[in-house]
Amino acid sequence: MTGIPDCKIVPVGRQLYQQQLVNAAMRLGEAKKIDPLHIVLNYGHTSQQWAVASQAVKTIANNEPADQHLLVRSLLAALDLEAMSEDDLGVLKRLMGEDGA
Repeated sequence: MTGIPDCKIVPVGRQLYQQQLVNAAMRLGEAKKIDPLHIVLNYGHTSQQWAVASQAVKTIANNEPADQHLLVRSLLAALDLEAMSEDDLGVLKRLMGEDGA
């Protein structure tokens, strides 16, 4: 994604706080044409700072629905659910993680 095979996003000096990580990811992403979410997740993985990375992802994503949820909604809207058996619908929902479990 970055064009750099061994890319590791790490802080210089100390660990970052959530807003510092957001700001740095947005600046670096703009400068290098990299998705800021990729930068944040790379930082979380490289530094094992998943709590900070998770909060930064939420801030950058602006609490919008995840891509998976959008795809599930689109799929369900495109299917004729009335024509499906209850069993088939149940299996489909379990496969999509929408079974409430």
